[in-house]
Amino acid sequence: MQNAKTVIRSFAHDTRGSAMAVLGAGVVLTLGMASVAVDMGYLYIMQNQLQVTADSAALAGLARVPDVDQARTQATTFVESNMPSGKHGTVMAADDFKTGFWDDTARTFTDGGTPLNAVQVTVRRSQSNGNAARLFFGQLLGFNSLDLSATAVAAGSGVDCFGTGFKVKGSISLGQDANIGAGVCMYGGNGISFGQDGVIQDGGYVASPSLSNITGNPSHQSGALVEETMDTSAAANAADIIDDIEAGIDLPPQITNGVVTVGSIPSNPVPGTAYVINGNVTIGQDIVSTNNIFAVRGNISWGQDGKIRNSAGTCASGETAIGLVTTGNVSLGQDSLARGVQVVTAGNVTIGQDANFQGSSIIADGNLSFGQDVNLSTPSGCGGALGGATGGSAENRLVM
Repeated sequence: MQNAKTVIRSFAHDTRGSAMAVLGAGVVLTLGMASVAVDMGYLYIMQNQLQVTADSAALAGLARVPDVDQARTQATTFVESNMPSGKHGTVMAADDFKTGFWDDTARTFTDGGTPLNAVQVTVRRSQSNGNAARLFFGQLLGFNSLDLSATAVAAGSGVDCFGTGFKVKGSISLGQDANIGAGVCMYGGNGISFGQDGVIQDGGYVASPSLSNITGNPSHQSGALVEETMDTSAAANAADIIDDIEAGIDLPPQITNGVVTVGSIPSNPVPGTAYVINGNVTIGQDIVSTNNIFAVRGNISWGQDGKIRNSAGTCASGETAIGLVTTGNVSLGQDSLARGVQVVTAGNVTIGQDANFQGSSIIADGNLSFGQDVNLSTPSGCGGALGGATGGSAENRLVM
């Protein structure tokens, strides 16, 4: 009979079944590594999807600036398209969309800063949003979910006035009591001079290649004066733009009824039609239209009380607009009205006393002068008719 010492020694040297134990441990380790790989792969794909969503939403929102409400709506649409709430929950909360100022030199984004040239979007799969990314195998180790987020900032190359104001290659002269409203932008390549008691409201921008070219000491908030160079080449190419319109080349999608050559602007333009006019045009009545282009080889003048306005009223739809392209000069008489109109002219522009320029824009190859008490305002949502034809927008890009 073996003694206790012999039994213990024999047991210690008995290797029967050890291979199975090692194999079992190896299987457990392999499954564990595979589990981690599956979760890590899922998280990588989810993080990439969040970043793509943030990038596209920021760029989409920036395309609607300076209208913050429309910018938010556009960004939300892109978020929902990329990551539907039915599958991912609330990815972008209300506070995750911001507009403000991007400083290219410091590479910083200031929420609510001016001039407004950037959009920041953050998207999340997180506990705070009630949609944290669930783990498949991490739950075995006590990790049920993980918070993921992605942020993108899209900024313009600078403030660009097409669609929201006045952009001229030459100089701009404003009379006494000029009032630049919120959302209105003004650029003079050769400078801007204000008359007495000029005011730039918070959210209005005045730009020139050098701030020393902006004279008259208008009252303004911080950030309202911008040192920037803008592209006005489209105005110099007005004749070529008219040729393309007449030939039906690169017409915007709003023009659904083709091109017609007429002797003057019709009193009741057919929606979705581009009109070509060879000669000077006078607007002496109230013309209301939707989705029209008027291409004029000559001058355009508004007589006193003459009006041309978008039938959408304040352009709230965001896509209806009127486009005027002319090879000559443009003048608006006293008490005249332009609403929801985009003007491209190879000549000079004169806007008379008490004229109303609402939700409209001008890009001119010459100079621009304003009479006293001109009303400049930008109702939300105006734009669209000529943007593609003129290239009149800032270079929007992802910066962070």
